[in-house]
Amino acid sequence: MIDVKNIEKSFRDIKALKDLSFTVEKGITGLIGPNGAGKSTTIKIILGLIHPNKGEVKLFGKKFSSKSLKDIGVLHEKCTFPTNKKGIEY
Repeated sequence: MIDVKNIEKSFRDIKALKDLSFTVEKGITGLIGPNGAGKSTTIKIILGLIHPNKGEVKLFGKKFSSKSLKDIGVLHEKCTFPTNKKGIEY
């Protein structure tokens, strides 16, 4: 489970996220929205790649730790696979 509470993130004068809160239950979830909506910033915060200016993220009920990452999977941006190999070879 992912629990995002009141996160905010600014880059200089640009407010990328403002008071964002949501919960993701176990399963497959997609994060969609227009360009500039803050999707990539949100994912980077959840993964601990960048830190929010305010708020917190909990994975499985605990504050972020690298151990939490072993229990989640992320497909960020475009996914491309080699065309010269079969799925089982990849």
